Amino acid sequence: MLLVVMAVLLNAGIAWQQQPSAPVVTGPPISPTATSPAPTPPRTAPSSPTTTSSSPTPASPTPNAATTPRPSVTPTLETLSRGIVLIKGEVGNGISTGTGMIVDASGLVVTNYHVVEGTQKVFVKVATTKDEYEAKVLGSDPTRDVALLQLQGAGGLDVVQFDPDPLAVGDPLIQVGNSGGQGYLDIAKGVVVDLNTSVTVKDELSPTGRSTLYGVVESDTAAVPGDSGGPMYDAEGQVVGMTTAGNQDNATTKGATITYHLPWPVVLTIADSVSDGNGRGTLRVGGRAYLGVTLSGTSLKVATVEDGGPADKAGLSVGAVISAINGDAVKTRAELYTVLSELRPGAKVTVVWTDAQGGQRTSQVTLGTSPTN
Repeated sequence: MLLVVMAVLLNAGIAWQQQPSAPVVTGPPISPTATSPAPTPPRTAPSSPTTTSSSPTPASPTPNAATTPRPSVTPTLETLSRGIVLIKGEVGNGISTGTGMIVDASGLVVTNYHVVEGTQKVFVKVATTKDEYEAKVLGSDPTRDVALLQLQGAGGLDVVQFDPDPLAVGDPLIQVGNSGGQGYLDIAKGVVVDLNTSVTVKDELSPTGRSTLYGVVESDTAAVPGDSGGPMYDAEGQVVGMTTAGNQDNATTKGATITYHLPWPVVLTIADSVSDGNGRGTLRVGGRAYLGVTLSGTSLKVATVEDGGPADKAGLSVGAVISAINGDAVKTRAELYTVLSELRPGAKVTVVWTDAQGGQRTSQVTLGTSPTN
């Protein structure tokens, strides 16, 4: 798929990664940006990953985490399903799948950004009632991998409950998610391994080729694609985090051997900022800025120009090679994305490019709103 600049991000989130051995940690998203229309069977290893990743060896769990018997976990799946939704997004000719949590009875839902990234439409099914809604992406922070959705026409919904008490290494956990995009919720149990760690992965659109999530909780729950955006519960059935990333050992088909979760205060802080309209830095409210071109492969050569779009109005044409935005030189698609990611629809920017005949051109472009999330 050709890149529509600031429209289709082609796995700008973190991607699922299979590893030859468990000690090497990766931090891919649990739900791929796009999957084939047929969902992956539950609790099986995902198909070939779209990206690879590299990261440091994880912090070793304390002896207690490995030697202390895990306390029993009592909440039932029926109880844990309240306030949880199953997400399906249209991405080109495929779909993306994931999980989300209702945080307001009016239909506000939090999930991972990579679950809805690049989607044209998003549909949500409430796990307990089976009611289905189309969802609007109100905003997101891609650097923290959080998005806030609004279910259209929803009201009076059950919401999840968050635990104000701090976690400890060895605490029992229950992960609930739309495993493998199967269309219903599944459970995986484990314990807290690390309370504050980071995970670094390959990111095609980062200038360094990598992205890092900081301050995440590590567990030994078995996550699979589709669990992204779902809740991580404590033994009392209260939410302590959002399932976001994981790695998988090639020797097992039972899911991730290490899973990473965003702490709930981080998730809710971003959701509150989006809901209040406080977009700043990498936190976006509303749609993404849009240049209106597709690029050839990983280069900055323009492959197509949207008729009547921002670039077309500024005079960019097929064969042009973009070289600078607002005085910032761009040499790769990733650098172009980085510059545009901090701009907003309606912003006026100066674009420099070399046209197909070799002449250098400069023009002001008024950025539009991306047709995809």
